Amino acid sequence: MAPLYEQDNAYRHGRALLIGFLVLVPLFCFLPRWLYSYAWPRHFILEDLNRDKATRIVQQVEQFPKPRLQYRPREDLQDYRSQQIKELTSYGWIDKNQGTVRIPIDEAMDRYLKTAPQP
Repeated sequence: MAPLYEQDNAYRHGRALLIGFLVLVPLFCFLPRWLYSYAWPRHFILEDLNRDKATRIVQQVEQFPKPRLQYRPREDLQDYRSQQIKELTSYGWIDKNQGTVRIPIDEAMDRYLKTAPQP
């Protein structure tokens, strides 16, 4: 006759499965990562690639043109503004071949207000 009480406090097969799971899952998760990061000699390849890339960057920097400095920034800004005001307030050709002209901005706004639909 079998005893009417528990013979063991834990299920032995369950304990073995739990220990196996706790050992094998990290092993399968981290072993490929470790192999990829540390065990394979890929750092030699990357070192050569980085050296070539650095050489190309240095060559590009040496070929980059020197900046053109403004010797008279205040006068250049005034010239630019006066040119823009002149273009906004006068008539002129934009493209003679296509027949595109420029009209003063005040006249353009007046024409638009006359032809625009009223709300």
